[in-house]
Amino acid sequence: MFHILLAVAAVVLIVTIASLVTQGGYLTVDEVTDEDGKIGEFVIVDGDTSKAIVAGMRIDEDVTIAYDGPLTGWSDIVEVQAELGLIVFSIVLFGNPVDYVFVFDNIVNSSLEGNIVSGKPVLSVTAKDGFSIELLYYDSKGMEEIQEYRFITYDHILGDRVELPVMYGDRLFLCPSIEQNADLMAFALGLEMSSGIGGDDRAESIIRLLRDIGCANARANGAYGSEQTMDSVDVAIGSKHWNGSNLIFVVANGCMYDTEFASNLMLGGTGSHHGFSLVSNEIIRTLKEFISDNGITGKTKILITGYSRTAAGANLAAAYLSDAIAEGKVSEKVGDIELAKEDLYGYSFEAPLCGYYAPGMTSPTDGRYDNIWYVTNPDDIVTHLPPKDYGFVRYGHQIVTESHDPEKQQIMLQFALKYYGEKASKLLDMSRYVKTSDFQYPSDVYEGFIEKFFTGLGTREFYHTEMENDLAQSTYAILKDPALAQDILDNSGGAFTFLMEVYNGPKDKGGFDEKFRPVVEDATEKHKCSQYTDSILNSLYQLSGVVHRYSEDAMSLITDKYVLAMVANTGTIFMPHMPAMTYCY
Repeated sequence: MFHILLAVAAVVLIVTIASLVTQGGYLTVDEVTDEDGKIGEFVIVDGDTSKAIVAGMRIDEDVTIAYDGPLTGWSDIVEVQAELGLIVFSIVLFGNPVDYVFVFDNIVNSSLEGNIVSGKPVLSVTAKDGFSIELLYYDSKGMEEIQEYRFITYDHILGDRVELPVMYGDRLFLCPSIEQNADLMAFALGLEMSSGIGGDDRAESIIRLLRDIGCANARANGAYGSEQTMDSVDVAIGSKHWNGSNLIFVVANGCMYDTEFASNLMLGGTGSHHGFSLVSNEIIRTLKEFISDNGITGKTKILITGYSRTAAGANLAAAYLSDAIAEGKVSEKVGDIELAKEDLYGYSFEAPLCGYYAPGMTSPTDGRYDNIWYVTNPDDIVTHLPPKDYGFVRYGHQIVTESHDPEKQQIMLQFALKYYGEKASKLLDMSRYVKTSDFQYPSDVYEGFIEKFFTGLGTREFYHTEMENDLAQSTYAILKDPALAQDILDNSGGAFTFLMEVYNGPKDKGGFDEKFRPVVEDATEKHKCSQYTDSILNSLYQLSGVVHRYSEDAMSLITDKYVLAMVANTGTIFMPHMPAMTYCY
């Protein structure tokens, strides 16, 4: 527990990186970067001598670092997080709490120790090749004020990373969660957008932003460093202490993910959406583990956020915690903390429907969920799915983006031009939307289309038993290897020919299987994923049935007003789901 990180405001980042390589039985300090001179207050102790930490020095792998400066009055409480390679020494200067946070990489974690010896900090660690030190200096002075931070996100429109600003100050938490808090919600969106950047270190941006606001113990869960699967859930988390409370930030990556999309199709037979519940479960697991590992107790405020898939998971997780609060089971379900309803902030952006409600159950708008808020763009098709007719809901208060207001849309586009550039601004311009039939906005299309489509699909029970697993497995296989789908289409004479053959193919399962198995088998064998052959065949068969039930014949499908509207707007249909549009609104 970092109770010593009180009111951290002007974060002065002193990065001291010492890259070491083994030379003749020694480790050599390759580089030391020090912006504010704080590393000069510490020395490496070797036997009876003390050496300043400088580039080129040779040390043994057993490293002892001691404070050698003039400051006195160091706190006897030293925070050691061996599993994270992190240690914190604290002191009060001119009435302001200050923390010296050492973050080590490539060490024997269990060897990390820290103590106050003769009134001064001393730490020891066993280093490995490539040993590095990062020294973060946190000064609480002025942290109450809201200030600008920068973060990196991946923009799907540009296909590249973008650096964006976000505003934050600890005093944003003075507003209880049951009141609408646009400033804290905007910061939550920035946190969320920083969680998805792709690349080898997907957590780099979110961890940096969490540390910038004072969360020295920020960390990512195991999924961030692993190969993505259907069930993967990236979660980053960090905490700090402010104004007598622990502040915990929980961020689930929903702005950039890959094969995990397949779990979006796993509705489950009953209850909350199964795929989104996987996200919620991982959020809660990560939170409980973090509270335990950091020894967090006492009054606590928690912010949980997500986007799209993880927005649904964040909504479910916030509902779970709200239920625990209402039922007096926080200690049992979360950890040894004090958590009130007004101290839990659940913020979701462009969330699908995720929870389940039936008569007799607690209403999703019950007062216990007044601390949960979700932002939706009415023109985002994702926010209309899965269907309400299946019993799916979201918890808490809805905030609807004013995307149908021409003036608000122009302001959004101005921000898009400023932060993303001309290309993104043009693509996000929904005045490009082609009005067809009686549809003025995309939302006009979705309401009728979804009702008609799911009537053709059938009940939730039918989908769960006949389609769900095969469709999810097929989607996963194609996301993992997109060339698989292309080969199936190419082997059938192209996309149009294949789709028409599927539509006009045999209506019985045996005949359909016989006709299309050779094409599918050739592709799955080529891509070494034959285990997905049956799932792909069954998905195609079931989907062809849905399309037939949706339309009486091929001609009525082609002339269907919903299909025509979406075909006419392929360039705009998914724009309202882009994080860039939400950010600019």
